[in-house]
Amino acid sequence: MPFGYLLTVAITFMLYATVEFTGGNGAISSFVFGLILGNFRYIARFLRIESSHIPEERIQSFNKEVSFFVRTFFFLYLGLIFDPSILDGPTIFISLAVLTAAVCARLLSVAFISRTQGLENCSILLVAMMPRGLAAAVLASSLEITDSITDVDPKVFSAIVIMIILFTNVIATVGSFSYERRRQKSCGTS
Repeated sequence: MPFGYLLTVAITFMLYATVEFTGGNGAISSFVFGLILGNFRYIARFLRIESSHIPEERIQSFNKEVSFFVRTFFFLYLGLIFDPSILDGPTIFISLAVLTAAVCARLLSVAFISRTQGLENCSILLVAMMPRGLAAAVLASSLEITDSITDVDPKVFSAIVIMIILFTNVIATVGSFSYERRRQKSCGTS
């Protein structure tokens, strides 16, 4: 039990390799394993299983460390594939147009939801929480690998997606900071 977190990682690697070897998707199997492990208490309660083998705090701590590493590597990857020489007027214009469309769609949906659900006090946070990330970058870089679309330069497409990822992450950071400042001011005055 003192090294249960290492055993969990070893099982995850073995599960991934076995599923990939048999022709399945190792990433999805690891994801399902993580879901089951993270929700073990609820699953055990639902199945009426009495067990003292509840994932310990070390596993959750290790998970946070790995998550930090993956996020850091992701932004390092974005920096490595970004080519600033591709940035020209049309590329920046398309990036800003897509960003504007995403922000407008988010504003409309948040206005509707916050009005119907009574969430007006946190609408800034709901609008700001729209960062794009790993999925968008992977899909954009997959064009370079597959060469499936011939009309679009994959490097330009990747640059547009990276610009949108950066802009939406900046919006999320500024929006959450603004929401927190506003919340602290309202808590301080009451």
